[in-house]
Amino acid sequence: VFDLFCIVVRQKMLSRKAGQMLLTAVFFINSLLLPQISMTIFDTFPCQKFDGDYGSFLVIDKTIDCTSAAHGTMRAYALSMIFVFPVGMPLFSLFLLRKKSHKLDPGQGEIEKKHLMRHDSSRHNALKETIGLRDEHEDIKHLRFLYESYQPKYWWYEVLEVYRKIVLTGGLRLLERGGGTQYGVALLICALSLRTIAAKKPYVTHAANRVSEIASWGLMLTMIGAMVTAWNERAEGKYSEKSGLTDALLVFVQVGGILLAVAIACYERKVFVQERALEDQERLLDKAKVVPAEKIEMVRSGSKT
Repeated sequence: VFDLFCIVVRQKMLSRKAGQMLLTAVFFINSLLLPQISMTIFDTFPCQKFDGDYGSFLVIDKTIDCTSAAHGTMRAYALSMIFVFPVGMPLFSLFLLRKKSHKLDPGQGEIEKKHLMRHDSSRHNALKETIGLRDEHEDIKHLRFLYESYQPKYWWYEVLEVYRKIVLTGGLRLLERGGGTQYGVALLICALSLRTIAAKKPYVTHAANRVSEIASWGLMLTMIGAMVTAWNERAEGKYSEKSGLTDALLVFVQVGGILLAVAIACYERKVFVQERALEDQERLLDKAKVVPAEKIEMVRSGSKT
């Protein structure tokens, strides 16, 4: 309702620039709220059945009887909300991006081929040219929160990331908590995400690609550590020293990943500054080599006399 209200206000009452700013704020707020809303929706379904005639109760709140009529109504409502929030909102974002895809990607593949034909193998130059062409379009600025971090040809990648986060934070709650299926699906998603980042490198900067890859490795190792801890506790029936060692390794992975990501970001920033300084120096040298046409003509006339 809030999103529809903002869209109507943008079309009827605000200027073009103000309307774009409003839509950008709406997309940002939605991206912050969507994971928590999705988790709340998915928490409506998992129930725990107790032995005997104790019945079945909601996992997150044992005071709610899953067999009651009131809970049945809430389950139906939550099921309908799945198509509105976890499924519908990313699809709506994809719809808006798809309508502007020809402007979001003004031919990055062709521009890269053109640079290769000119024996300019620098993908950075082709990417820079493509982003410059993309930024010329003012009517896509309100969507920049969805595409700005990615290369133009991967304008759709943010939608894929949103679905990945929704499945990992909320969708897994539909599976048996702590079961092999839950961990297996989580590891599969992490592995596919890691492979996609390593192969496509969808982000604009090298630092962002490397940091994202490190984060994916950290998440996968965390999943493996949580799975090992859960299985050790099930086997021994209590929290063991092996679980403590696994927890210590997980802390090391998390802290080490953060420090490594910061180090990579600082190094990439240093390289970026050096490259900019080199480009500025080359530009100044090129200007110094250019001789105005008037001076050339004066030199020629002087030599004739």
